Amino acid sequence: MRCAVIAALAAGFVGSWAAGDTPPASDPNADVPVEELRGWHSYTVEADGRFVHDAEHIVLIRTEKGIRQESQVSVPYTESRETLEVLEAYTETPDGRRIPVPPDNILTRESPIVTQAPMYADVKVVSIIFPDVEVRSKLHYRTRRIVKEPLFPGYFQITAGIGPHSLRDDERLNVYAAADASFRSEVVGFQGGAIPCPKEQGGRKCYAWTAHNTVFVPREPSSVSPADYGQHVIISNFATYEAIGKAYWDRAADKVEVTPKIQAQADELTKGLTSPREQAEALYDWVARNVRYVALSIGTGSVVPRPAGTVLDNRYGDCKDHVTLLQSLLAAKHIDSVGVLVGVDNRWKVPATPEILFNHIITYIPSLNVYADSTAQFARFGQLPEIYVGKMGLKTQPVPGAEAFAPITSTLSQGHSTTNKDIQLNADGSASGTAETHLAGSTELALRGLFASLPPGQQDQIANALLAQVNERGSGSLLPGDPHDLTKPFAYRTKFTITNLVSLPGPGAFPVPSGLQIWSIADLARGAPLASRRYPWACGIPGDRKEATHLTLPATMHIIGQPKDVHLRNDFGRYDAHYEQAGSVLTITREFTHTTSEQPCDDERYQQFRALTEAIGRDVKAQYLFQ
Repeated sequence: MRCAVIAALAAGFVGSWAAGDTPPASDPNADVPVEELRGWHSYTVEADGRFVHDAEHIVLIRTEKGIRQESQVSVPYTESRETLEVLEAYTETPDGRRIPVPPDNILTRESPIVTQAPMYADVKVVSIIFPDVEVRSKLHYRTRRIVKEPLFPGYFQITAGIGPHSLRDDERLNVYAAADASFRSEVVGFQGGAIPCPKEQGGRKCYAWTAHNTVFVPREPSSVSPADYGQHVIISNFATYEAIGKAYWDRAADKVEVTPKIQAQADELTKGLTSPREQAEALYDWVARNVRYVALSIGTGSVVPRPAGTVLDNRYGDCKDHVTLLQSLLAAKHIDSVGVLVGVDNRWKVPATPEILFNHIITYIPSLNVYADSTAQFARFGQLPEIYVGKMGLKTQPVPGAEAFAPITSTLSQGHSTTNKDIQLNADGSASGTAETHLAGSTELALRGLFASLPPGQQDQIANALLAQVNERGSGSLLPGDPHDLTKPFAYRTKFTITNLVSLPGPGAFPVPSGLQIWSIADLARGAPLASRRYPWACGIPGDRKEATHLTLPATMHIIGQPKDVHLRNDFGRYDAHYEQAGSVLTITREFTHTTSEQPCDDERYQQFRALTEAIGRDVKAQYLFQ
């Protein structure tokens, strides 16, 4: 679903944000598989955005895992705009021997992102396969990448970063800029600045920065990108973020076109519809269903869409093509729209120096105040995956009365699920039941995708496995609506039997049965495994889950004690559980609501979320007493 609007190849990324294993507390570095002893990078930059990137690395293999992880190094480049040469590569053994990498161990191949996705791109990977690698070996390699054509004419960006999740002993960044090149920079953690130029770089403006990280810190699940909190240097000659949007639009504007065929298509799709919202929704639904997503990233094609007429004829394209076609169809009905660049990742912090943060583009319709992503195959009009919501979005054209660079908002994306369960407990302790769940927002989008991905003929096996996961062995069936029908809300039903829910006759005790359901409130009890957080975390967007269970008891069972109601509220959200009985029917209602709109969240919000999950955990374990 992501689009390579502006790939990481747009910048000279230095180093990796990858995490290692969690080591013993006594020595945080004990189990770290590799350590970079040297990471030296120099950029010779021209005013028109072309540059030469020379890199030198020395990597120490610390463990057996390090051999598997790092004995083959891959360096990507874009074939049509760049060249990449391996200048030197060899293994230094623990006893000091130097073993060169044979030429046939340096391979150029398609990037895995091309071969493992619906994508056509000229992204290549040069792989260096080191010989005779063992623990305590050092891997040496030097490369030179020449950018012959910048991604955006006249612009360049260089980003160097190291996070706390890898060992980096000696990170250096040298920049030799043309005398007439102007740029902005942001430096966090690195030390350095302007320096006298070496003789061979005379007439240029020269800079040098250094950094290191010698203590390994494990990654935290769901945390934001290390780019948000790691050491970094950002160099860019974009004066503003708006300039990035303009650079995109300058080459996309003439691709938006209302050809006779596009006009006829728009008229046919909106026949009988009078309101702009109805028309926009019909056009969006058609593009989402009928234009197959295929990423196209050949040369500057990663940031330049194809003409809308071509996309309509071929019925496939990437996110740029989707936005261009939808913008043209909307224009045919006199509905203005603009493309909005966004980063589909866990990066939230926006540097003061304009940086290309974006790898995707979606549509914004100002008159309706609606953001839409037709590449999100299972999103209804106005729904977005929650990773977009709250992110800074960059409009590629001016919108009167609106900021060009502003948070993406979408109340339609707030996730909601409402489940009603009817369960009959039989005299032998078995049970049978049904459940029906109605969904909305990002939760609906996710469940549509999940049901569409289930292997044909295996839904009953999956249902049985889901029952077994909650210790309610039996059999069941999943009965979803059509996940591909975006014209109506999505719902699914389940039917199930549980072979031995309660041991009868009494006396005894039992918890509220879960039955057959996907993403229940009880699942949230495992949602906060960490005692505390050091780094911000992506805590999601507002929404709720509601469940009502109606449990009919056999005539011989008498309840003598029931769980207590639960009501807990804090600044993250709230959890409520209520228990009542009317004759032989027990009714249990539970509701979890996420109320905070903060994104990302700090440890204070995490502790509040954790308190709610602990309350849920205690509540779902509470039992009825019977005789």
